[in-house]
Amino acid sequence: MKTYQYFAGANTASGFYSFYNFLSPDTTNRVFILKGGPGVGKSTMLKSLAKELGRFHPVDLYHCSADVGSLDGIFIHDAEVSVLDGTAPHTIDPRLPGAVQEIVDLGIAWNRENLITKRSEILNLADSISNSYSEAYRWLSLAAHWLNTARPIVASPASEQAAASTAREIIASLPSLPKGRSQKAFATAITSAGTVSYLAELAKETNDLYILSGTDRFFKTQVLETVAAHLSSQGAAVRYLYCGLQPGNIEHIYIPGVLGIFSSHPPHQLALPGAREFSAGAISDSMPKPVSDTIAKAVNYLVRAKDLHAKMEKIYVPNTDFTVVNAKQAEILEFINSLNI
Repeated sequence: MKTYQYFAGANTASGFYSFYNFLSPDTTNRVFILKGGPGVGKSTMLKSLAKELGRFHPVDLYHCSADVGSLDGIFIHDAEVSVLDGTAPHTIDPRLPGAVQEIVDLGIAWNRENLITKRSEILNLADSISNSYSEAYRWLSLAAHWLNTARPIVASPASEQAAASTAREIIASLPSLPKGRSQKAFATAITSAGTVSYLAELAKETNDLYILSGTDRFFKTQVLETVAAHLSSQGAAVRYLYCGLQPGNIEHIYIPGVLGIFSSHPPHQLALPGAREFSAGAISDSMPKPVSDTIAKAVNYLVRAKDLHAKMEKIYVPNTDFTVVNAKQAEILEFINSLNI
């Protein structure tokens, strides 16, 4: 079956920005919230569940923006079940405990006596990780400043007219849309591996594609906000995808298998055969140098945080009973299979 890849949280100019609440709505069948420390096997469990369930169900994969090779959450479409990492910095707690959301306590697998002897080492690593992220966010804040300076979102009569015309054209050509709840996420994030984007993969799973290109940020924002308002009024089941640097800015609109309206610019330029393209402003193959330079400095600190986290995991892994973790995974899988979807 099909898989769709996103980020539910991102390292941004505003610090860590989370849309994890959209993975824990009150309207789903079940939300399993994994609680536990580093190295306890949360990502491994999510990957295993996604592999097993993905044979029969469409699945959303939510990658970790700290370590893109790890998963922080999955959503099984037709079962309407989420399984997610609910620990900091994307802390999630049940709103309807037992009725919808359920805590899966993986801390019961720890060897507490051994971990207590490592307390000072764990504390020092935790402080160093926190400091590394603080430095990364300081550089990302500066990157956003340089982006706003080089390419401000400024209205002009020409931009307003072009945006209104483009939005009308897209709305008029929309296909029949599935109804349901909307979600927010990121398709692109700044990670320890640099800027990572899943836009091209999402586009492969979509029939109706539109590209908004050029350096006129007002044009893109206005088109997307106008179309988003229309889709909201129709009750469409939409994924609104936001900027990984400036998370208040919508960048893409996506309905799996149905619709993709994608902003194309560095660092996520797109060339999609068959897509309809609307452009405003100059075409650029690169970000302004002050922006790319400061993002690179932020990435260095994200790499440092990832390396420190790996040291933390080396403390926890040998002090975790993974037979307990595997048993919890089996319980989750049994529940999902019992839905007979």
